[in-house]
Amino acid sequence: MSWVRLWLDMPTDPKFRVVAKRSGRPLPEVIAIFAYMLTVAGRRTGTERTQANASERGELFGWSDDDAAAALDIETAHVSAIYQAMQGKVLDGNRLINWQKRQPLREDNSAERAKRWRERKRTQTNASEPPDSDTDISDEDISFRSELDTAREKSEQCSGNGFAKGAGKAPAKRSAPGGRAAEAYHDALKRAEGFGLAVDDLEAATKRARPRDPAAYFAALAVNQIQAQIPSVKRELIASAMAGQARAFTLVHAAMMGAPS
Repeated sequence: MSWVRLWLDMPTDPKFRVVAKRSGRPLPEVIAIFAYMLTVAGRRTGTERTQANASERGELFGWSDDDAAAALDIETAHVSAIYQAMQGKVLDGNRLINWQKRQPLREDNSAERAKRWRERKRTQTNASEPPDSDTDISDEDISFRSELDTAREKSEQCSGNGFAKGAGKAPAKRSAPGGRAAEAYHDALKRAEGFGLAVDDLEAATKRARPRDPAAYFAALAVNQIQAQIPSVKRELIASAMAGQARAFTLVHAAMMGAPS
């Protein structure tokens, strides 16, 4: 089954409000049309998608204002107004901006190269090292647990955002996180997906390391990846975004998208 990715704060992304203001149309219409555009851009499947070169990915092939209007039960003139208002914010001509970053192919993640690197790392690991040690992560990353806990404490009451206060504490068993720890891990994974990270690689690294706190370990790896992409953004802000603070998530996501915050 073919699918496309959505980021968690898409409904509150500032650029859609700008488009709504430019076009004079309500925000729900703007978001609906953008979602429809994602399905159009992602409609090519299998061999077609794999063989598409970088300049073609994210193209709205066969786009028709009339088709979009019919699909969404919106006036064609309104679709056209929103399409024009999206230029420079969401669209570059007939191509969705940042499609490669937001909708990566598995081939883009260099999975084979990452697999070979993991194999070399595993071979180099000292056999006498305790099985629960946090290998493959630096001292700075390990200290991120306290950093993440601080961000959680500062976060709003996160019952709706995941990462409830105290979530991500060490589970009683190492085999797999359960209860609150499982919920915290799942929320961290969803946020990483929202940032367009290579979630499969992050999960593999976390499972291989068997850390005491899988959610914090996974989040630390995610923060490292994000900071590598936007080094000018403070690590504390990225940590807050991974901890579920909505404002921090929006700011970090905007920085990654290259949009004004």
